[in-house]
Amino acid sequence: MTRKFSRNLIDFISKRILSGRQPQKQRSHFEALFKKNWGVTDLKEITDPTSVMGLNFALTTVERGERIKDILLQYTEIKGKRCLDVGCAYGGFLVAFKRAGAAEAIGIDVDPNLLEYCRALLKDHRLRKIYHQKDILKAEDICALGTFDIITCNDVIEHVRSPYTAMKHMSSLLRGNGLLFMEIPNRFCAAFIRADGHYNLFGITLLPNWMADTYLKRSFPRMSHSIHYRRLKFYTNTLKGLGLHRLNIDTVIGDREERLREIRNIFEECKRRAAVFEGDIPLPIKEKIRERVFRIADLFERNYGVYLKCRERDAEKAEALAEKLILTFGEGFWRIIARKRMVP
Repeated sequence: MTRKFSRNLIDFISKRILSGRQPQKQRSHFEALFKKNWGVTDLKEITDPTSVMGLNFALTTVERGERIKDILLQYTEIKGKRCLDVGCAYGGFLVAFKRAGAAEAIGIDVDPNLLEYCRALLKDHRLRKIYHQKDILKAEDICALGTFDIITCNDVIEHVRSPYTAMKHMSSLLRGNGLLFMEIPNRFCAAFIRADGHYNLFGITLLPNWMADTYLKRSFPRMSHSIHYRRLKFYTNTLKGLGLHRLNIDTVIGDREERLREIRNIFEECKRRAAVFEGDIPLPIKEKIRERVFRIADLFERNYGVYLKCRERDAEKAEALAEKLILTFGEGFWRIIARKRMVP
């Protein structure tokens, strides 16, 4: 890709994430590792939109951890609790939990390269090694971890081969009355259809895995598609079957009318793009993207029409339908919060 991305974003991220409470001496390791591995002397040299998106995700690791910590504090105390972050990656959640007074904050991840960044970040924050290279799908990997009061799994569950096994193992690690938090991408989100949150590619979330992999390799030859999307009901039903009571699907609905109009406009944009899609991919994949974009957009439009009619005669029903439409087509990520039932 040759399209340039605003360097102001990198400046903003670097100043916001790498300054403030951390003295100059502490913030060198994490940033230096990015420069070394990306082969740059200044992060502003990274201008490719997809690379900037990934860099943004990495550099905001502590900020994202703090945001989820604030959500969890609405449901439980963190101080003195034992916390586990599944798929800890860069380690920002571990930093946030330790700042909140967690007795222990442990992270696991299967990727040694990500754990190298985690090590650098923890060194910046003067925290000892509190992470392990372990696979949540392997019982032998997690059996020695003990049990936890809080488990988080943020932007991870879609990457594992068996989300059911992952949730089963997380449930087994959770103490009675313990809290599980998962953030999961929504493949039918209009904004993600326009450009997904992993690869910044149009329509890729709507494809079966083998087609998505072919599409991805045309843009990033060294990458393989490893995203396994499921419907929201799959996750909520699985958690219920494992003995976890759903407390909430955290979302910010905001102005319903404005959100619905925004979703509708994005779908119209997607339909226009799908009609003339010229990506360097096989024709059957283009046709599949086109067919599914129009089908999902039309599904939203039909339900939006029902909402407009309902709004005039049944405000309560219209409000519930609006929330469902926003949750299904407007939310990029579902945030599920569930509590494990106490065993009598």
